[in-house]
Amino acid sequence: MKEKLKITREILVGTELHFSDKIKFFLNQHGLLDESTAFLVDNLIKLRNSIAHGRMVSTMDIMEYPLTPFYNVSGKVKDLVIPLKTLSALCISKYVGVDKWHDEWVEIKKYLQPSNYRMKKYIENEHTNVNVNSDDVSNINWYSLFIFYINSNEKIKLKIEDKVKAELKNIPFKELLIPEIFELSIVLCDTQDVELFNILKKIIKYAVDTRTYPRFNYRDTFIYLEYRNYDTTRIRDIVQTILN
Repeated sequence: MKEKLKITREILVGTELHFSDKIKFFLNQHGLLDESTAFLVDNLIKLRNSIAHGRMVSTMDIMEYPLTPFYNVSGKVKDLVIPLKTLSALCISKYVGVDKWHDEWVEIKKYLQPSNYRMKKYIENEHTNVNVNSDDVSNINWYSLFIFYINSNEKIKLKIEDKVKAELKNIPFKELLIPEIFELSIVLCDTQDVELFNILKKIIKYAVDTRTYPRFNYRDTFIYLEYRNYDTTRIRDIVQTILN
């Protein structure tokens, strides 16, 4: 028995497995592991390594309230903070044998970013049963498209534009989830596609006129983007033109 315990301890605590694999093993043992949670773990490990090795450190001109720990490395990964807190609390509760934080985690999971692999499959039309305008179980929605877009290269961004255009042409305007699509419309409004631009223009104007957007003020979207080192110079001008 002692030998078995020694082997098990070496596998889970020793150096045989990567740290992320150990976390995923624990999550799997408690029925908490799926693709989006695994992607979250991978991103948290990358962030941890960046902090530990002093990477991503920069002086920031734009701040966003509330400030997060390690604010100067969290610009692009601030969305990981709340899931990390909740998942950590849930894991601790599972470890000590109490059933706490489960409901909170269920709510947080609705906003976890799908893996890049899953998102690429979607924009390449290999996921045909996804409803981006709803609470899809895969978490592929307008907001996850927005996050994927601002972190993608130009080639992927063009594919996202094409996919968004195709989706918007098939969804009646009155059925659109305006607060969810507002930020994506903002970053896409500098598109060269006239047909797509006209749809986005209508969304942006309607959202601002009716104050139907996810933040306290629609301009907060620009602060959100700038905090993540996203250049908003052009889209600010375009949005102002739309509203005028």
